Amino acid sequence: MRIHRSIPTLLFLSLCLGFAACSKKTEQQYPHLQFIPADTTYAIVSLEPAPDEVIKKFEQAYAELGEAYFNLIKNSMHKTGDLDQNKIDELLDKNPWLDALAKEFMQDGEISLNAIRNFGVDSGSTYALYGHGVLPVLRMRLSDPKLFNAAIARIETNAKDKLPSIQVKGENVWEVAAKEFKVHFVTQANDLVVSVSPANLDKKFLPDLLGFNLPESSLASAKTFASLMDEKDYLPVSLGFIDFERILDRFIEPMRGVDMGFATAMGKDNSKNLNLSASCKSELRGIVKAAPRLVFGATEYDAKNMNIETLLEMDPALATKMTGLTSAVPGLGELNGLFSMGFSFNLKAMREFGLERIAHFENNPYQCEFLQIPDTVLVKSKQALSNPATGMLEGIRGFNVVIDEVDQSLVDKVIELEASGASKSEKDQLIMSGIGGHAVIAVDDTENLYNMGKMFSPELAQLDLKPDGKPKVINDISPQALPIEVQAAMTDTAYIFSFGKNAEKKSALVQGLESEPHSPLISYAVDMDAYIGLINKVFDSPKAQEEMLKDDEFSELSDLEDMQKILESIYNLFDSMIVNFRFRDDGIVIEQNIKMKK
Repeated sequence: MRIHRSIPTLLFLSLCLGFAACSKKTEQQYPHLQFIPADTTYAIVSLEPAPDEVIKKFEQAYAELGEAYFNLIKNSMHKTGDLDQNKIDELLDKNPWLDALAKEFMQDGEISLNAIRNFGVDSGSTYALYGHGVLPVLRMRLSDPKLFNAAIARIETNAKDKLPSIQVKGENVWEVAAKEFKVHFVTQANDLVVSVSPANLDKKFLPDLLGFNLPESSLASAKTFASLMDEKDYLPVSLGFIDFERILDRFIEPMRGVDMGFATAMGKDNSKNLNLSASCKSELRGIVKAAPRLVFGATEYDAKNMNIETLLEMDPALATKMTGLTSAVPGLGELNGLFSMGFSFNLKAMREFGLERIAHFENNPYQCEFLQIPDTVLVKSKQALSNPATGMLEGIRGFNVVIDEVDQSLVDKVIELEASGASKSEKDQLIMSGIGGHAVIAVDDTENLYNMGKMFSPELAQLDLKPDGKPKVINDISPQALPIEVQAAMTDTAYIFSFGKNAEKKSALVQGLESEPHSPLISYAVDMDAYIGLINKVFDSPKAQEEMLKDDEFSELSDLEDMQKILESIYNLFDSMIVNFRFRDDGIVIEQNIKMKK
């Protein structure tokens, strides 16, 4: 089956690691931070629990998705013969631990949310996932550690066996081997603590790894997250960072502490400096310093809106230069229809930026033997950027393509036309007749570019566009017949093309849109409410059902119904989504703006 099998996992993680609104608290008020070393290479945390209204939405989605998803899995296994009860019984008989886990987590053929709560994981569970040295550690707050311990006891009873365990500072720690690694987990105070380490890691490092020993310096006093919350306005519900400078140190400097234990266990000797010169280390640090950290967090998260960003922090001087690499494109970065996608760019600024970086490398060549850039590469790059032909395109500033609307009755009509053996042009014309959309091309000087084009194309001259925004039908000048009427208009700074339903209204509509001084480099937006309506129309169409049942993925009508429920459970959470990739004065950022459905 080609079903997205990660969907339930993603929703489950959203439940466990959810966001929430917050007040600005000091880091000392978040107990998990005292266990995270101040020099950790990464940390992803939820310092406060999610609000009930958000959790309820995700729980409802998971309940709807879970039933449909497992129905599809079971039907697929029945079809292939994998779901034979005798085979299952034999598998469970041979694997008592698998049988015990199934009894604990499965209810009526699907993962039960109640089973997860029975382990002490609920909407109030905060967490911290971080690196203790190079080894990962998860610390999650439990509603009651006794619930987790009791659940493990039930699994052991059903398996008629005991999980392997060891003593660490007088405490019982479960130890499960997985090939060359071991997973250790323990309930400690009000937390579940889980770590992964090499199977032969010296046990003397476990007290540090599992938090029995607190680090000498931790994030509780380092103010790392306090700075993110204050400077970036991130909420403490789910935020984090990956520190590239500290990652580099793990490679170019001698390991110590848990890292040294890891290196020894893996048969690596990094107790001495790597064979790197001082200039190599300095230059490597200089490269990483230009983009030292990746940080992420939510600036808004509630039952109405989710605003989440992922930011690659950059050297301020470099970041400021990059903000000039994009231009203004009307409507780009906003949701103006069913679906939109576009780009903006300042080709002249990009060319100058590239030439400046090449000049920098020419005047300041790396001394490190691992960072040498051949002169031929720099010469060819400079020639490509200095090509006079690129100047002809520098007036183009970007574009935005929008599908404004789709006639949902198209589904049956297209299938009927397909069955009748109609030609491709007939099908294209039908599809285009039910779609309305527009495209904007932003240009520095539209009239000058249009006049240049008229010299090479009599048809363009015949169109006689003026920078007055009044649309003209271009079908008559097209060298090839168009499946639908297309209109073109010109303003001082943009060409506007509209087609399909309500095309005559699009030009004035687009001209009323505002433009950011520096639009996103890339933008993608979708009206999820309208999109799921279109999907439902497809799944509800008898003719579409007949065609889909010819696919090996679906064996019966119930499969289609379950797949429809899966898609609905996801898209019904959200009303719309806008994703913008942009340059900012603090770095390169991906912004996700999601409106939740009421």
